[in-house]
Amino acid sequence: MSDKKIIFLVDDDMMFSQSVKFGLESKGDFEVIDFPTGEKMIEYLKTENIVPDAIVLDYILNSVESDAKGGDKILEILRKEYKTRTNSAPIIMLSGKGEVQDAVNLLKKGAKDYIIKEGNYLDVLLNSIRKIFELREIRKEKDMYKDQAASLKKRLMITLGFVVVFVVVVGVYFLFFSK
Repeated sequence: MSDKKIIFLVDDDMMFSQSVKFGLESKGDFEVIDFPTGEKMIEYLKTENIVPDAIVLDYILNSVESDAKGGDKILEILRKEYKTRTNSAPIIMLSGKGEVQDAVNLLKKGAKDYIIKEGNYLDVLLNSIRKIFELREIRKEKDMYKDQAASLKKRLMITLGFVVVFVVVVGVYFLFFSK
């Protein structure tokens, strides 16, 4: 594997999937691994030692295999059963329908974004992925600065402790020995 971010793409429409894969790989620093069903992606997670940096998941996934679970069910499975492997991977939902209630429910279940497959969806998807990665980097920086601040606070407290001890010792010295 390269230094590219790995994106799992789950969509049962192979033409659409190939179009998205080509678009993401050509416009971003990504390696896209595509799956026709969520179950195939989960099987891949079980057998391969690859953790995706992001997952793009279609909402309706039963056109190839009629008994395939929908994207909402796969989202729940990923967040519950594969939490340790995929928790840091943001999941972006794709849908051919723009139902507000669906979007709200999926966001409540842990999706980071909900994108409708129309118009300039590829640019919207690419922008969403980039913003999510930027936010992740900002959070990492924040945590790093928070850790540095805690370390500096600890060192400051130790230094202040030495200063207090020094002041007390000097005060005692002058009180008893300066006569």
